[in-house]
Amino acid sequence: MKKSAIIAIGLIVVLGLIYIFLPSSKKSTDSLKPGEIGEVYFKFTDLPDGIMAKSGSFEVTEREVSLSPSMDAFLSKKKDVQFVLIYQQFVSRAKKPVKTLNLRFSKVSRSVSSLLNQYGVKLQGGTKIQFSSPNLSEAIAEVDSQKIYEKDIDYNNFIWGSLATEIFHFKLASVDKILKQKILKAEAQKLGVSEQKFREDHVYKRLIKKISKKDIDTYLKTYSMEDNDFNRRATRDRLLLDRKKRALDYILEKYLIKFPILVDVKKPNFSLEIKEEWTPRLGKGPLKITFLGGTREKASAEWLEKMIPVLGNSAEISFYYRPVFLASNKLQNTITQAHLCVWQTYPQKFWRYFQLTLGSLDKQTENKLYGALEKLNLKVEPIKKCLVNQSMQKVVQYHNDYANYLGIHLGPIVYVGGEVLHGRILAKDVKHILERQLGRPTGGLWKRD
Repeated sequence: MKKSAIIAIGLIVVLGLIYIFLPSSKKSTDSLKPGEIGEVYFKFTDLPDGIMAKSGSFEVTEREVSLSPSMDAFLSKKKDVQFVLIYQQFVSRAKKPVKTLNLRFSKVSRSVSSLLNQYGVKLQGGTKIQFSSPNLSEAIAEVDSQKIYEKDIDYNNFIWGSLATEIFHFKLASVDKILKQKILKAEAQKLGVSEQKFREDHVYKRLIKKISKKDIDTYLKTYSMEDNDFNRRATRDRLLLDRKKRALDYILEKYLIKFPILVDVKKPNFSLEIKEEWTPRLGKGPLKITFLGGTREKASAEWLEKMIPVLGNSAEISFYYRPVFLASNKLQNTITQAHLCVWQTYPQKFWRYFQLTLGSLDKQTENKLYGALEKLNLKVEPIKKCLVNQSMQKVVQYHNDYANYLGIHLGPIVYVGGEVLHGRILAKDVKHILERQLGRPTGGLWKRD
C-alpha cells in the first residue's frame, strides 16, 4: 500500500469520517481555511422582520422556508390540533353538556370523529359542530354563547408540544439546507462552474464509493428490512447518497459557513409539573430532561441504557423518570412500584438498580427484581413490604393521571427543555439537542475534530 493511502486512511479514522477524505487541493479549496474550533452552530437572536437566519452575507427569509410543501402539511396539522385542543378543553371538560361549537376554521383534514379518536379524545354525541362560523370576529371559536380567543387555549399539552417541536426542528433544518444551497451556489459561481461540477470536482472526487457488505447488513438490520437483492441494491444506493451528503456538509461546515448561524425561530415552551418527592431524578442542573414511558419495551430500555450514563455525568442537566403505561399492563405496574419503592428507600442506589431492571422481565419478575437488590447489597425486606402494602400505587397513579391530562397515553416520550420528542427517539439526536440548548461549542457535525 502506498504511503499516501496509509496517511489518508489514518485521517479518516482520526476524524471519525468512515468514508470521507479531506477536500481536494484544487483551486477552489486551496485558499480555504478551517473555521474556528469552539463555535456554536446556531445562535438564537432577534433579526429584522422577514429574516429567519443569517450567516455572514447570506440570509434565509421566512418566505423561503414557508414555500416548502412540508410547511403546508404542518399548517394543516396545526389546524387539526387546535381543533382537538379546543374540543378537549371546552367541550369534553365542560361542567355541563355543550350544545354547539362554532369554529372559525373552514374545515379539518378528515372527519371529526376519526380526528378526535386519533388523539384519544371522546366524541360528545350531543354537540353540534359548525365550521366557518360567521360573527366570530377575532374569536377562534364559540362554545354555546362563550367566545374563545387564542389566548384562552391551553397549549401546554403534549399534542401541541409535539407539533411545535416538529415545526421548530423543520424550520432549523430548512434554514440549514437553504443556507448551504446559497453558499454552494456562490462558491460554484466564483469558479465559473455549475453546482454539480463543483460537487463532482471538489467534493466527491475523493469519496470512498465502495459500500461494504457489513454496512448493508447493519442498515437492513437497523430498519428491520428483508434481506433480498432489491433491498440490498436500494440500501447501497441510499448509503452512497448519504456519504455524498456528508461529504458536502463536511466541506460547507468546515470551510465555508460563517458560524454561528444567527436564527430567529421561536423555541417550543412545553413544560411539565414536577413533584420532586415523587419523581426519580438524576443530577441537579438547570436544564430539565424527562423520560415518560415504561421500562419493559426494547426501544425504551435501549434508550435509557445509553442515555443515563451520559446524563449522570453532566452538572448542567436534571433527568427525571416518569412512568407512563396502559392501565392493563399489570407487570409494568409491579415493576414501576418496585422502582419507586427503591427510590424512596435507597435513593443513592436507585439508578444502578433501575439499569439492572430495564427490559423484559416476563419470567420470574419478582425474583429478578429482588435479585437486583441483592447484587447491590441492599436489603430485600423493606422493598417486599413496600410492594405488598402497595405503598407506591398512589404515586404511580399520579404520574399516569397527569400524563393522560397532557394527552399522553403511552411512551416513550422525551421532554428536553421545552422540546417534545416521540416515536423512534435516538440517543444521538437527544445529544445534539442538548448541545444546542446548552450552547456547547460543537460548531456543527464536522467541526468537532
